Amino acid sequence: RGYVSGRSRWPTREFSFPAGPSRERVVIAEAEGGEVAGMLALVRINARQYDLARVELEAAAKEAPRHWLVEEALGYLAWHRSDWQRAQEHLRQAVARAPNPAPRLLWNAGRVDQFGGLRSPESAELLVRAMRARPQWMEPRIALAEQHLLRNQPSESLALLERAPPVTPRYAARFHRATGFSEAMLGRADAARRALDRAREYESNAFD
Repeated sequence: RGYVSGRSRWPTREFSFPAGPSRERVVIAEAEGGEVAGMLALVRINARQYDLARVELEAAAKEAPRHWLVEEALGYLAWHRSDWQRAQEHLRQAVARAPNPAPRLLWNAGRVDQFGGLRSPESAELLVRAMRARPQWMEPRIALAEQHLLRNQPSESLALLERAPPVTPRYAARFHRATGFSEAMLGRADAARRALDRAREYESNAFD
């Protein structure tokens, strides 16, 4: 039985500009070439200004090799078009070229397989790296558990979930749903029912 997460498909990107009107200009002024284009394009993408992001990337996308920020931005633009193969290629190039890939980049590069049905072996490694970089963050752990389910590996999925830090309400529905599917695939009907009931409780509370 297939397992598909109910979470949004849109990749999220964190920006670290401190408050103040001049900081972004200083950061960009200190950068050069494709780095500037990548920064500006990511800001546009974060604001859902996709056409403007493409304009920012027009010249930088022709460079070889591309800056890793350009690869990341191109990956998110491909993601927006549901071009999963291209998104995967760009995001993994960004991971390979970034000096210290952020956990969220690792997470997006790993979880794109879940939407594209690509099933590449590297996706699990990327999610593990994201999980290790930020151990208390539930997203990569749940995404990795969901990938194990898609690969018919319920024992691996359940082992990850059992080692999870305390689950906040934001992630509780997905966490218990993944737990329930894992238990069901292992033939433990009562445990599966309890977990899926808890998932439904959290889902219904989200709309109260």
